[in-house]
Amino acid sequence: MRLLFVSQAARVVRDEGGNAYLNVHMNRRTIERYASHCDSLVMFLRDSGIRMNSQEAKAQYNPFPYDLAELVVGYNQYHPLTNWLKIKRRIEMKHKLEDAIQSSDRVIVAAASGPYANIVVRHCKRLHKQYMLMNGGFIFETEWHNKNHLGKLMAPIDEYYCKKNLRDAPYALYVTEHALQERYPCQGRSIGCSDVEVPELDDSVLEGRIRRIERLTSVTGEPAQGPEVRDPGAGKTESPGDR
Repeated sequence: MRLLFVSQAARVVRDEGGNAYLNVHMNRRTIERYASHCDSLVMFLRDSGIRMNSQEAKAQYNPFPYDLAELVVGYNQYHPLTNWLKIKRRIEMKHKLEDAIQSSDRVIVAAASGPYANIVVRHCKRLHKQYMLMNGGFIFETEWHNKNHLGKLMAPIDEYYCKKNLRDAPYALYVTEHALQERYPCQGRSIGCSDVEVPELDDSVLEGRIRRIERLTSVTGEPAQGPEVRDPGAGKTESPGDR
């Protein structure tokens, strides 16, 4: 089975030799999870527009694992913002993504709205291919508060497509148990789970904190205490309107 994984958040950085590196949204261990469930894996990721020498790239980013997956780099329509007006480049990116979908058996999209997700949904429906959308947050609030004026303009549009795309998706993955599902319901099969990697805890850190607390207690003769938490209602006289 040939699996296509599409992401706008995971972006590709290039060095002077054309070698590809991954930003913080993706690493080798994450790709291994998807590669273990298919015969061949294709990663369709957005170009970051960042170019640097190989020494800096190796120090800051993870090299793309070509032994695990094939890489297809998509056009970055946001960087710089003038790219948004380059219709020819956007059409080329659309055709490149459609070709990747055509040659794949299953598709996973790490988003439920945006240019890449909207193309995948339309083309998978046309070709009757199974796909899964991932929803990691509330779209309107994220784009309205964390982006520039273009983000504020796109916030209600992406919110609409997020609801529409998830409603029609055959499969969906949410990072919450109830909250996102209530706002963006899916009529297909869905699950609440996260693909975030939680590193193993180092017991020596906890032991070191316990020793520091014990030393502080032996010096002061009193148990170490955290910051005082005050009751906001303390000293307040209840009025009839509070009942």
